[in-house]
Amino acid sequence: MQSTPKVGDMTPSPTRRLLVLVVAAAVLASPALAPVAAAPDGSATATAAVSVDPGTTNTTVGGTTTVDVVVDAPDGVSAYQFNASLPNGSVADITDVTLGGSPTFPETSYGPDNDTVTVGGGGASFDSTTPTVATLELSGDVAGETSIDLTDVTVQNESGDDYDIGTVDGGSLTVESPDSTVTVTGLADLGSVEQGSTASVSATVENTGDAATDATVSFAVDGSETDARTVSLAVDESRTLTFDVDTASLSTGSHSYTLTTTDDSATRSFEVTDPPEAVTVDLRPTDASVASGGSATFDVVATAANGIQGASVSVGLTDATTAQITGASPNGDAAFPDASVGADNETAGLEIGYLSDQDASDGLTVGTVTLTGEAAGETTLDVTGATLTNESSEYTIDQFGSAQLTVTDEQPQATVGIEPSNASVAAGSNATYEVVSTADGPVTDLSLSVSLTNNTTASVADIAPGEGATTESTAIGADNGSASLAASYADGADATEGLVLATVTLSGVAAGETNLTVAGATLTDGTVEYEVATGGEGRLVVTEPSPVVTGGNPAADLDDDGRYEDVDGNGVADLFDALTYYNERDSDAIRNNPS
Repeated sequence: MQSTPKVGDMTPSPTRRLLVLVVAAAVLASPALAPVAAAPDGSATATAAVSVDPGTTNTTVGGTTTVDVVVDAPDGVSAYQFNASLPNGSVADITDVTLGGSPTFPETSYGPDNDTVTVGGGGASFDSTTPTVATLELSGDVAGETSIDLTDVTVQNESGDDYDIGTVDGGSLTVESPDSTVTVTGLADLGSVEQGSTASVSATVENTGDAATDATVSFAVDGSETDARTVSLAVDESRTLTFDVDTASLSTGSHSYTLTTTDDSATRSFEVTDPPEAVTVDLRPTDASVASGGSATFDVVATAANGIQGASVSVGLTDATTAQITGASPNGDAAFPDASVGADNETAGLEIGYLSDQDASDGLTVGTVTLTGEAAGETTLDVTGATLTNESSEYTIDQFGSAQLTVTDEQPQATVGIEPSNASVAAGSNATYEVVSTADGPVTDLSLSVSLTNNTTASVADIAPGEGATTESTAIGADNGSASLAASYADGADATEGLVLATVTLSGVAAGETNLTVAGATLTDGTVEYEVATGGEGRLVVTEPSPVVTGGNPAADLDDDGRYEDVDGNGVADLFDALTYYNERDSDAIRNNPS
């Protein structure tokens, strides 16, 4: 490899001198000059062909390529000389020449703009009759094309005789604008990710092209792009980027993410798994409202998937001037319950213990804390500390809950009464009453109880919630003289123009009178408890039906629909009842009682 010459190097050619000496020696040895030199055996001088290989080549601006100058010489080669040129010299330069055959007299002489070079080698030795006598390095300057021309070619055989030069095939060079190629050389594998978490993915991109670029890199999850970046990359430069995979909206199971450039992409699969159950201590409800002087109760609930055997929880108020803790009660089912309220009524503690682990996957009530409103405003009840254990270990608690209490100056009003105010049935028949409320707003939760002033005249047969309400609990007193109900409306029910809270069915027992009254009622609008005024009793008159045949039994209502199907009182509804009804159709018993 010859070093890159200085432009304009015109050192006298030792090769040409060698060729001249060889020719001069031949002349002196010859008896006469001939137009064509003769070979030692008297045959004509052989012909050599010269070519550029490959005939067509290309490179990029700033890049290089090489071509060989190949001689096809049947009697071998001992010396050579030629000029190589790039006619369109603005496209490329000849930047280096490697001479073949290890010549004793090498020559490399460049033109002033490196678009020409004179190459020679005397005293060269080759093992082939088609040797590469020189290799030219070409460097691209600007996009374009140029031919590679060979001129003034001289080649001598191993005996020092000049060949006739036959064909001289040049070549062509195309210089292209360099392109950038941005490939994905690395994309991390996530494996599995817990649902709801955000994972980071590292990715590496590299410019393997021939030009610097500002590349757009896109990141997609399940085919939907979630991020895109513009990255500046020099040639052969790589860059590592980090992208987030948010699994909050992804279902459990298999998913994929893809990194894409304009030239390449890579995809990885990953699994979204169920998150572990969080261990929490919460307050329920999370907000409530009471009037000054009113009270609200909060459940302290611990949740742990692997059960709870023991719990110790402390709570505290952020503002004890708005409300105070006036009560704390542990879960009465615990084997070892305990509770306390601080002397300042700002804090409370609850402790429970069981003989074995209790199911807490949906929450275990540790106890309740009661707050009483002191002055208008807001305060927060916080779980300030907790310890939860099961039979094998102590939990690490992921979340402590809080609840807000709003204290108002005035309590909303509601009235609860009975409708209708009067009804009459015969003994053995039923009458239905409605428990109706009118309130300042909606009703979400309710509990109420009713009672009879005289349960020897009638008895409570049933109590049921009004339309749209969900029953929480119902009970009828042991003497059938009272009943209670707890129910709720999921979205609240408007009570401003009257709302049926419950229906109560009374059964007539014996002739007489009794009143159905509201013994108590509690209503809330979801946050505030109403101040309830009760009233509007329902009076019931029970009468005995008249016998409809001489010596017969009183008629009976067999299916409690208010009609006497058993007209003759024999305990069944049959053809004889129809005959009796027809025969006695003008009697007072038939005319005054439905059948």
